[in-house]
Amino acid sequence: MQAVIDREILPSVRSHGGVIRLLDVHGNTVFLQMGDGCQSCSSASTILKQGVEVTIRNSAPEVGDILDTTGHAAGRNPYYTAAGNQH
Repeated sequence: MQAVIDREILPSVRSHGGVIRLLDVHGNTVFLQMGDGCQSCSSASTILKQGVEVTIRNSAPEVGDILDTTGHAAGRNPYYTAAGNQH
């Protein structure tokens, strides 16, 4: 899993100032964290659903849930407010 993230996902998100970390895998559930530019990016959920999840599932079809553990309301310029509303 980490190799797929390193090889196929990170080059793209790094080019936009972001990073995606594999935190853990429990059974077939994958826990990811988005950071740097991805944490405050308004496109983070789209990138996760249409890019990261698709790439992971293509390389590991047995994967179940892919969970974003990022605190998107934290940081200098979050795209979620504390109440959970998007900007």
